[in-house]
Amino acid sequence: MPKFPDSFNFIHGRKEVEFWQKTGEVIGTNKFSETHVTSTGGGGTVGGYVGPYGGHVGGTISAPAVSSHAITKHEFWIRTDEGKELPIKLSGVDIPLLAGQRITMIGASDKAIKKDWMWYTHLINHNAGTQSIINSVSELNKNLRLERFNWIGISILIALPIVSEVIVRLNGPYQPSIIWRVVPFLGWAYMAFVAYTVISKFLAISRLKRKLQTHLDGLVQFSKQNFGARKTFTAADAIRAASEAQAQARAKGATEVTIRIDE
Repeated sequence: MPKFPDSFNFIHGRKEVEFWQKTGEVIGTNKFSETHVTSTGGGGTVGGYVGPYGGHVGGTISAPAVSSHAITKHEFWIRTDEGKELPIKLSGVDIPLLAGQRITMIGASDKAIKKDWMWYTHLINHNAGTQSIINSVSELNKNLRLERFNWIGISILIALPIVSEVIVRLNGPYQPSIIWRVVPFLGWAYMAFVAYTVISKFLAISRLKRKLQTHLDGLVQFSKQNFGARKTFTAADAIRAASEAQAQARAKGATEVTIRIDE
């Protein structure tokens, strides 16, 4: 899959994100829905008494709560300018596509992770002049782990004064907890530090999203300007294609292969 030049990489701290593109003509498309059903609750109790002179039976039974949700699945194939046919599978997005339309898929991956995996960001339909978001900047930030909110660390900071208060109450007559009585304003300073940490992290995530969105907008515009028209099939392309066909034919056992290139 063709990669954008390194100059298009997105760098945030120690993370470097690479971007890829698949461009070609849609040759087949299939869209369907998967329905997931969940059931919660339900059940009850039944009891009573039966003896020689009668009895009674009673209880309560509640019906389970059933919920369902449908997920759109979209699978289609594209043929690249080099003649390769590539499958693309999308989930949770509903994008109109027609066979014969030229599209570009943009994907992002962590450069440090050496595996064939990426998250699609956009689908650009050059014929229709539209662009569709597949993964938002929030989803990319979560998947690529660029700027994360450490809920565990924040929870510990918030829990510390509460735990100290409980310990003091369990160990004797009530007195203000340690954090509030060492220095008169230490407790307020501590809570201000926690608030500052939370607000700073939210602001950092917000700045990252704006920066990443601007970067993605630039990639979309570049793709529209450079991938909208089919590449011209040059003589060099023809020779390369002929050589590949010749090698494949020989690999299948052909003893004589003739390649003809018409001008």
